[in-house]
Amino acid sequence: MESEAFKANAVISLNATADGGLIAAFPAPTRSLLLAFAGTMVGASIDSADRDAFAPGDAHVPVTLRFWADDAARMLAVPGSGFDLWYAGRVVGFGRVEQALPAGGGKV
Repeated sequence: MESEAFKANAVISLNATADGGLIAAFPAPTRSLLLAFAGTMVGASIDSADRDAFAPGDAHVPVTLRFWADDAARMLAVPGSGFDLWYAGRVVGFGRVEQALPAGGGKV
């Protein structure tokens, strides 16, 4: 039986386009952004219960992260850990993990 992906609640902020951020909004959920924890890249689906897109300049957006690779995510995505959001070879935002979620749990 396949286990459910590791999830965590986090808050993200996206740089404005003029500051090197995205040039357009991404629909939520999105798998287009990579997360870099202290230089280690991991992939996750990023979703929000209260919006249907993530736009340049968005600030302090509560999200749920559904990681693609459990082992790395469980070690890196601990409460309080910060990460950069990457797209097309550049940092386009940042975030902080607030809570690791039990299997089957989450806000979204």
